[in-house]
Amino acid sequence: EEYHLSYPHVFEHDGAVYMTAETLGANALRLYKAASFPQEWEHVADLMEGAHADPTLFHHEGTWYAFTCTAPETHDELRLYWAEALT
Repeated sequence: EEYHLSYPHVFEHDGAVYMTAETLGANALRLYKAASFPQEWEHVADLMEGAHADPTLFHHEGTWYAFTCTAPETHDELRLYWAEALT
């Protein structure tokens, strides 16, 4: 990417390897899928717009959850989002 990436969170789902990372330069929480793990990644979707620092996704009992800091300048806000599908 043309912007800074940090805080990689790598996980497996349905036999594929995915990653989220801190992508503040994209102004979105971006989801990547490994084309050839670990060196090649493809952008799959923007999961949410806006600033999302240190995003962490997890799947529990059929629901996807995302913890993210939506105030990356001050790091004093943590939000929890949920969805029925990964994308």
